[in-house]
Amino acid sequence: MNMAVFEARRHGERGDLVLRGELDLATVRELEEVARDIARPGEDLVLPLSELEFLGLVGLHVIEAIAVQVSPGGRVILDSPSPPVRRLLELMGLGARPTIAARERPQPETLTVGSA
Repeated sequence: MNMAVFEARRHGERGDLVLRGELDLATVRELEEVARDIARPGEDLVLPLSELEFLGLVGLHVIEAIAVQVSPGGRVILDSPSPPVRRLLELMGLGARPTIAARERPQPETLTVGSA
């Protein structure tokens, strides 16, 4: 069973729509409904993707549709995609479009304790 959790919140003139789990044919309709409520023309919409485990092609199409919904003047910002999602975004060139931007947050440094 595919599972997805979408959490929407507003920060002034920007919306955040956190995606967790899997975004595929079974879960995409729910994302469309949530995005319709939070995405506003001319405002950026940030999609934190670090907890998105799977992104199907139908999910990419919905992200493109959301980008159309916030333009002109707004962008969809794909924030910190998980490695498998990042690879798909790179292959499809989604982060290179004028209304869609990808960004990476720096990862915290890991300290190794013990003898080598």
